[in-house]
Amino acid sequence: MRKRFVMLGILLMLVTVLTSCTANGGWIMLSSSSTDNGWTLTAKSADTGESHFADLDDAALAAFQVKSTSSTGKSFLTITQGDTEISIDISGEFDENIDMSGFEPGQIKFHLNFEKANDVDVAISW
Repeated sequence: MRKRFVMLGILLMLVTVLTSCTANGGWIMLSSSSTDNGWTLTAKSADTGESHFADLDDAALAAFQVKSTSSTGKSFLTITQGDTEISIDISGEFDENIDMSGFEPGQIKFHLNFEKANDVDVAISW
């Protein structure tokens, strides 16, 4: 009987740990960092979104590039400034300079959205 309670306790602890890993926005093993000229994000598993804001000048807009890899699922990048918005499917292997001619120098919002994506690695540079 005691052995059964110990096993039940271990099982409940495992469920609690797994639930807390996925309940925090759908990330497992998330790493995100930003610098003056870029934003990177990696995750073992992702089923949610993450946003970042940056002030870009003309040179940064001209140099805007996205590199992304994911083994499964869908990955999207949405770039917004005022009424201007573009959405790009960056699933799988993606490595492109992005045409930012519709955007003005100033603050721009970047939103990454993931749908059951695994082994995610995104590097956005400007």
